[in-house]
Amino acid sequence: NGGFGLDKHYIYALFKAEDGKIIVSTDLSGAFIIDPLTLKTEKIYSGQIDKEQKMFSPISAMTQKQNTFYFAIDGQIYTFDETSKRFALKLALPNEGDYIRSLTIYKNTLYIGTNDGLYTANIDNSELVKIPLHPPEKNIWDYANTVYGEFVATESGLFSYHRETKELEFILNYEKSKFNISENSINDLMIDKSGVLWLASRTQGVFTWPVKTQRFKHIFLPGNNTVHAAYQDKNNIIWLGTEDGI
Repeated sequence: NGGFGLDKHYIYALFKAEDGKIIVSTDLSGAFIIDPLTLKTEKIYSGQIDKEQKMFSPISAMTQKQNTFYFAIDGQIYTFDETSKRFALKLALPNEGDYIRSLTIYKNTLYIGTNDGLYTANIDNSELVKIPLHPPEKNIWDYANTVYGEFVATESGLFSYHRETKELEFILNYEKSKFNISENSINDLMIDKSGVLWLASRTQGVFTWPVKTQRFKHIFLPGNNTVHAAYQDKNNIIWLGTEDGI
């Protein structure tokens, strides 16, 4: 854990950078970059954008385009330069009190999942547009654009997103599975190199769903089973971020 005790922290989000390093965001201790091969760890964010205030705001979602990182903090998106370690405000959600849960970049567009639906933003001019979804889904936990299609993780389960019609098509949720779990929120969505969707749950560990075979499986962890993030590194190792460490 690089001497920072990340095996004991509440892990808020994980992100695999283009160079293979893992960015780990914690609830109260800021964010770190880890080399998964050496476990060398560097702190890049203190947890406070405004150090005049005593409130801590974790990085809730991350994405990257070439050398620029985009970090979501509360209802704002900041760019981050790894060399200078400087943050710059990129854009903010229109409604005070709204917050960002997921951030994905596709071509020149940011897809922003929030507690009030899905937005897009052009990374050149920062123009923010709310996407009208049918049926409407407010609480968007994650969005993924993959070779198998576009997927949206919500408090109601997993949906596929049809860009042309703006339609959401229901795929699955936990309560309708053989596991009979009443909590349907999918905290995080990750597709691995073999085409398996990893779905993080609020209380029941992680679930896998291969896109081709569509056979739902449940992985219950030996420790904390509140999973906030899942990522696969270049050695095909799956990293899971929980309320009690990685």
